Amino acid sequence: MQKNILLSVFLIFLISIPAYSQTPKGKGTVKGRAVFTDKTPAAFATASVRILPDSSLVSYTLTNEEGNFELKNLAKGDFLININLTGSPLFVKGFSITDAAPNADLGVLTIEEFTIKGVIVKGQLAPVEIKQDTVDFDAKAFKTKPNANLEDLLKKLPGVEVAKDGTVKAQGETVRKVFVDGKPFFTDDPKTATKNLPANMIERVQIIDQLSDQSQMTGVDDGNREKVINITTKKDSKKGGFGNVLVGAGTNERYESNLSYNRFRDNRQFSIIGGANNVNTQNFTAGGGANFGGGGMGGNIQSLLGNLGGTNNTPNGITKALSGGVNYNDQINKSSTGTISANYLFNDVQTDAFQDSKRQNFLQNGVISTFSDNANTTKSQNHRLNFRLNFDLDSANTIRFIPNLSVTTNKYDALSTSKTVSNEQNQLNNANTTNNNASVSLNFSHRMQYRHKFRKRGRTFSADFTFTGSSQNGDNFNDATNNFTIPVVNSLRIRQQSVQENHSLGYQFGVSYTEPVSRKRSLEFNYNYSSTNSATGRRVFNYNESINSYSDVNAQLTNSFDNDNNSHRLGTNLITQKLKYNYSLGFAVQTVSLDNQNITTNTTYKRDFFNVFPSAQFRYNFGKNRRLILNYNGRTNQPSSTQLQPVVDNSNPLSVTVGNPNLDREVINTLRANYSSYNMTTFRSIFGFMTISNTANKIVTNTNIAPSGRQITEYTSTNGIYNAAAFGGMGIPLVGNSFTLNLTTNILWNRNKSFINNNENITNNYTAGQGVRLNWNYKESLDVALTGNISYSVADYSLQAQNNVKYTTATVGLDATYTFKNGIILSVDADYYTNYGLAAGFNQEYTILNGSIAKQIFKNKSGELRLRVYDGLKQNISINRSASDTYIQDTSNMVLQRYFMLSFRYNINAIAQQQSQGNNGGQRRNR
Repeated sequence: MQKNILLSVFLIFLISIPAYSQTPKGKGTVKGRAVFTDKTPAAFATASVRILPDSSLVSYTLTNEEGNFELKNLAKGDFLININLTGSPLFVKGFSITDAAPNADLGVLTIEEFTIKGVIVKGQLAPVEIKQDTVDFDAKAFKTKPNANLEDLLKKLPGVEVAKDGTVKAQGETVRKVFVDGKPFFTDDPKTATKNLPANMIERVQIIDQLSDQSQMTGVDDGNREKVINITTKKDSKKGGFGNVLVGAGTNERYESNLSYNRFRDNRQFSIIGGANNVNTQNFTAGGGANFGGGGMGGNIQSLLGNLGGTNNTPNGITKALSGGVNYNDQINKSSTGTISANYLFNDVQTDAFQDSKRQNFLQNGVISTFSDNANTTKSQNHRLNFRLNFDLDSANTIRFIPNLSVTTNKYDALSTSKTVSNEQNQLNNANTTNNNASVSLNFSHRMQYRHKFRKRGRTFSADFTFTGSSQNGDNFNDATNNFTIPVVNSLRIRQQSVQENHSLGYQFGVSYTEPVSRKRSLEFNYNYSSTNSATGRRVFNYNESINSYSDVNAQLTNSFDNDNNSHRLGTNLITQKLKYNYSLGFAVQTVSLDNQNITTNTTYKRDFFNVFPSAQFRYNFGKNRRLILNYNGRTNQPSSTQLQPVVDNSNPLSVTVGNPNLDREVINTLRANYSSYNMTTFRSIFGFMTISNTANKIVTNTNIAPSGRQITEYTSTNGIYNAAAFGGMGIPLVGNSFTLNLTTNILWNRNKSFINNNENITNNYTAGQGVRLNWNYKESLDVALTGNISYSVADYSLQAQNNVKYTTATVGLDATYTFKNGIILSVDADYYTNYGLAAGFNQEYTILNGSIAKQIFKNKSGELRLRVYDGLKQNISINRSASDTYIQDTSNMVLQRYFMLSFRYNINAIAQQQSQGNNGGQRRNR
């Protein structure tokens, strides 16, 4: 461990030497007050300092509400101060910092001048501008290395965080969408843009608090917003194609390749992305919900109330992926009344995995433990097709059509062995299982929306119709041998084939009408009807050895169901909008009718539910970019057909499940609070989130465990279920915007119930975590990030208090890149991980070390040769702990380990590359 820590410290020191030698030292200060000609303060204007003679950007800030500004740490020299405010003339004034006069007080500056001493400054845009709910950054003011992508640029922006898995947060909130020139880019997956768009084609980055679709239509702010990013591309990028291509080959037969090509012209956008590799990377979210993060480094990511610790940032297994996609946006007609957005994504993924696990199941008077090994191969192929058509018939009428289609094929082959032992270490059973599964699924949805604006502001009508369908066909072969030692020694072998068919069709129709009752208040009335029919069929055949075929029907496991679900919902909302705050109060009622038919046994289960949905939201704006949002809602959750139908599923003889037709609906009440503050003058951000919920009639499991270890699980309803979580964070610029500190804190608690052998078991899970991240950027040369995370978790059980567990996980990480002037790039990525308190054999400490050296080639640095090593110390592992109401499980997974990779990357955008040279921030001046 000491050697690893010393190595990390040495790497930090080594990569920081060149930067410290080039960091300008200065104690100078410039301050002043910006006003308009009528002496009113120019609040939240951008004050930027540029050094003469080339007018390159040195530092910037925003004026406060009184128009005051101050910039520190300036070296000696001659400078220009620029004052930019949206919609106002550019103010320019010269000043100097000397040893004799290190502090420049410019006094009151009146925004009315365009020139200074005969110098006309052209093309100088403010590094950041504030436009209502939009923070607008000039990309040229944030230097990035050549061949950087949008993700690299976002890391430079104040108030923006990019996690290792590619998740982007802006001002403490997760970014849900990325637009390019106002148009959607590959639907709603931000990673397709952040990982594939080159930084040198970006003119501006806009972080927007986007109103909900309903608010945009009505002009009434309902308080529902989401954080999105819009990328404005350079004009030159619309004159030809741009992108990049990468190919690489490595040791252990590792390889990677990637292509990103874009062609924009006027309102037309065409993009294509693709890649192939066997190193667990993918530049967008994979189909079917899988997410293969690139080169996980053993970090610790806590889910809200699920896994309580482990190396969840490390992808499990070895994944081979082939992927591609096409995105197209355009106007349908010259009058711009119609637009089309379409994209297609393809994934072909194979994962080879091995898992070793220990599960401790709690009983009233002891514990039984199950040890298992599982080797499996998963193959998945997914096609996704998405469209969005918008037609503005006139200024008052809009039609939107959104069809989506997804086709997925899956194949799963697994070989597993397990044994179960008692508290006295006596073996109860063991099993060997081979499982082969293949399935094909089709999912589609077609949505049509119509909206009409009346002449009276705030009076609107909208209608929404959605038609959905799905079909899944699967074929599974199961060969399991189960040996029991208690109460008597016996053996049971099961060889079965099951054929599964699931089909579903449904539609939903809703209308909404808003009516302004005063200047500040509006009423909204809505009605929604939905109907879904689903048919499920399962045919099971036992193996007949005499004819060597799966031909004997297993009547006990064969079943066919037809399910109908119909609901009517009627609601109303009162929306009040004031200058400093707005709030909404709502109420809805819903009737649900469930009709489940077991065609095999000719039995019917009918249930009717009456649901109430109260809701309330309060949003208070303390000032610009500082707000508090309180939200309450109540909802219900109906039991599924599987949970309701008293059908025994003993496809796994060691774990049998059966439904309960007497289950009631779940009633969930949730209260949320969200606070965020972003200081535009200091670029300091503070955010906090808290939620607490209670569930009545919660559907839980009642597991009866026989002395042999065989489990029979039923469903029942109970009360006393609570979940709570609190998150907080702060972003603090320490030295300008190039050195920042980010702190995050989280506290989680959930109280669940279950029943073991009909005895109540109350489980409380607690987790507290603290994270810290230091970022240091120096021009286009140096990027350094130091991270630390520690998490402490507790799980206690009322049924077996002696089995309560406490464990801790911690990580320390370094991510640094230095670019020399001769085009050589050194990078290092190191993470040290440790945990303790897990089961014997699962406590680990290790260091994941990645490094690379690259050389930019060709005249305009459009090419790059790179040699990198992944897991240089060959210590990568994956350890996870999960806790439920009835068990604690520790798992160890096979992961990708050390390899070397030589790659070549070529930037296709030669014209833009020559002009920007890595966003060097230079400005033109004419005398």
